Parts: sequence; structure tokens; C-alpha cells
Amino acid sequence: MSLFSRLFKRSKFDSASYWEDRYAQGGNSGEGSYQHFADYKAEVINQLIDEFNLNSAVEFGCGDGNQLNMFRFEKYYGLDVSTTIISRLSKRFEDRPDLSFQVYKTGTSKEIPRCDATLSIDVIYHLTEPHVYDAYMNDLFASAESMVIIYAWNEVYVEGSHPNHVHPRLFTKDIEERYPEWELSRKLDNPNHPRAQNKLATTPAEFYIYTRR
Repeated sequence: MSLFSRLFKRSKFDSASYWEDRYAQGGNSGEGSYQHFADYKAEVINQLIDEFNLNSAVEFGCGDGNQLNMFRFEKYYGLDVSTTIISRLSKRFEDRPDLSFQVYKTGTSKEIPRCDATLSIDVIYHLTEPHVYDAYMNDLFASAESMVIIYAWNEVYVEGSHPNHVHPRLFTKDIEERYPEWELSRKLDNPNHPRAQNKLATTPAEFYIYTRR
């Protein structure tokens, strides 16, 4: 396949449609939302809740909800581009008044509740389209009162090195340039990172915690 063909194929990829189709066909959010990956993320987020007294949060890209049941927020808003998954979660957690769900469209931060924290967990490297990524990041930071919690790959994308639904970005550089009122207050080394050389499945994703200056 020529370079032009690869670029054209990626330019036609629609990340929102990919996830809607995946959930509609019975798929889940992927390995990273289960087992030791989910346990680690819940442990970190709950520690942040306790340390910084975070009562409310909006998660941008809540996925199938496997992880959210482990979080200890008093009020949680789950957003996702998939109407299928939002409908499923609304029914699954209909007896939980502390949990709310709505379909997310990028660039709609004015319609999203402002909360103590916003969460982006295993999402940024799935935002393949530049305009979607830009709008998503704006919404993520506009909706946070005091903290933005990101768990993602922070690396330069190499053409042809990933499937169509994966596009890593050096997002720390973008945040430094675009949101000067926020600072990276903490970066956590993931025990499940390939460099840890443990015997479990690994991921290059790590936690990046941003707070207002």
C-alpha cells in the first residue's frame, strides 16, 4: 500500500463510529479496562479522591463501565460517543442516583457539568482525527474545577505502527502550550508498563495529573 493510500485510509477513519459499532456488536472497552489494569487505575484514582477531597468527576469516554463501579466519587458523570453504551449504562445503573450518563459530542463543554475533576482514561490515543482530539482536550480542561486526571500513552505517533483506531500523541507538549493555567503536578510510573518487566500483560499508558496553577 502506498503512503498516499495509507494516509487516505486513516483520514476516512471515524473514531466515534468505530466505538459505536464495537459496542453495538457486543464488544467491550478492551483489555485495559479489566483485571490488573482496572485494579491499578481504581487504586490511583481513589487515592487522589482521598488526598484532594475530590467529590465529583466527569469521565470523558466512560466506555463499558467496568471501571467506574470501582471509583469512590460522590457524584460521577459518564460521557461517551456511543449511544449504545450510554443506553446500556443508564439501564444498568438506574438505581444509582450518584451516577449519570449522557452521549458526548466534542466541542460541547458548555453542556457538561463542571466538576472537581475530569477523567480521561485510555481515550486520548484513540482520538485519531486531529479536530476531534483538539475539541476533546478543550472540553476536558474546560470542565475541571481543580484537577484533570489523564491515563494515556504519551508518545509521538509513527505512521503505520498501529491499527486504525490507535493514534498516540505527545499530549503533554500540547497541554503545556495550550493550557498554561494548568501544570503537570504528578506523573506516575505504571507498574504495568513494559519497562517494569512484570509477568502480567503490559501497557505504555501512565497517569498524568494536572492541577491549576
